[in-house]
Amino acid sequence: MFASRFLTLLPIAVAVLLAVTSPTYFGPMFSTPVGVGLLVAGTFAIAGGYGLSEVGARLARREGARLAWGLVLICAVWLLQFFVLWIVLLGPAIVILSQQR
Repeated sequence: MFASRFLTLLPIAVAVLLAVTSPTYFGPMFSTPVGVGLLVAGTFAIAGGYGLSEVGARLARREGARLAWGLVLICAVWLLQFFVLWIVLLGPAIVILSQQR
């Protein structure tokens, strides 16, 4: 349970840290439609990942096929959270580069 909460809070903490320490880099995420869209997608991914991790943790406590499905869900959550971290870390760069055209 701790790992799922940690994974949920990690992208949020990184986003807040970037917004505070380098507002010129992270600012376009709040001021452009592409940036807001990336933030919305990241929010849905975080919420979905947390829900899947809770279900996966409950299924992983069981035996047999439910254990396997629980472990599959937990692995899917890890991949989903890497997508969210990609949005947080590289999203501002994508927004900045897309504005220069």
